[in-house]
Amino acid sequence: MESSFSQPPAQQAQAGGGFCAHCGAAHSPQAAVCLNCGAAIGHAVQSAVVPAGKSPKSPVVAVLLSFLWPGAGQLYAGDSSGKTIAFLVAAGVLFLFYLTLIGLILLPLGLILAIVSMIDARNVAREWNVRNGFDPSGSD
Repeated sequence: MESSFSQPPAQQAQAGGGFCAHCGAAHSPQAAVCLNCGAAIGHAVQSAVVPAGKSPKSPVVAVLLSFLWPGAGQLYAGDSSGKTIAFLVAAGVLFLFYLTLIGLILLPLGLILAIVSMIDARNVAREWNVRNGFDPSGSD
């Protein structure tokens, strides 16, 4: 495809544009799609600079933490909402019941809580990565 811009692509990129993440072609700052491959150009993440003091949250670590203690993965991923507190409290109460014979009856409930918490922790970690400009699939 031929560009309708007056400058060559390399000069467009130097003039404040960028490069396509899919094919590497230069684009102007106003471009919404790559003229070379047709991929959408995301203006939300303009550079590969990591925000100061932040690192991506691994969804795998979040899942493992929630497996060990439901709600811990959400805390790791930066979520301290009421849902996370409910996971932590419910896990604590179930743990106390496990110390008695009643805990054997409630074991399926604990497994369901752990599975739901692990799924939620993975989603919370991915959402945190997207909100903070990191690739949500890069750390799985």
